[in-house]
Amino acid sequence: MRSYFSLVLAFLFFVFSLKFNAQCSNLTASAGTNAVLETEDIYLEDFSNQNDKGAAGGVLDVSGCNWLIDVSAATLSDANDYFKVVNQKLEAKDVDGNCIWYSPSVNIADYNDVSISISASESGGLENVDIINSEYRVDGGPWSYFTTNGQQSNDFGSMTISHSGLSGSIVEIRVTINVDQSNEQIRIDDIKVTG
Repeated sequence: MRSYFSLVLAFLFFVFSLKFNAQCSNLTASAGTNAVLETEDIYLEDFSNQNDKGAAGGVLDVSGCNWLIDVSAATLSDANDYFKVVNQKLEAKDVDGNCIWYSPSVNIADYNDVSISISASESGGLENVDIINSEYRVDGGPWSYFTTNGQQSNDFGSMTISHSGLSGSIVEIRVTINVDQSNEQIRIDDIKVTG
């Protein structure tokens, strides 16, 4: 009788374990509305180890950088007029015309809901002619302003410039800055593309 009872218990254990395993193989998970989804940095420019890269006076040096600048509309009269990396931030000072920073082309093909963010700060008494405009384009299309703080003028302190919901193959970023006095600076840093 004892062996019969052990055999029945073994059989029931076997049946129930198969049933539970079968249920687990059909298990699905839903993120829900309160889920925290993981993202990763696809591109990050924090200007580390790039101090003095950029343009000052009549000298342009972006060697070793994966980004470009255009200072053709600026008036950089001497070394104190610049669009260059200072203390690991790209800074514009007394440029008297638009200076443009261009990111490299960033591959976003394997990502959904791509976001872009830029940290910006200013000092000095900015006026309405002092600007920072941040734009992106996807797959070589038209340039569009970031939805959050994409066009700023005058004093703004510090802010995050951002845009989200992008998809495509390639994204590019450009930031246009102009300040016209020697006591005014606009800086950008921590330019991130995440997906």
